[in-house]
Amino acid sequence: MKTLVLTHYVPAMQPGQEADWIAQAAKHFSGTIVAGPDLTSVEV
Repeated sequence: MKTLVLTHYVPAMQPGQEADWIAQAAKHFSGTIVAGPDLTSVEV
């Protein structure tokens, strides 16, 4: 399964908006979605 990691939000994400951003992405992506803070790094 694929994973989408969201970072560098425009406009800036406010505390508590993570679910909103994930819901928007889920309209276009069916895998796992992670709302990471800016500068999140991912190892594959």
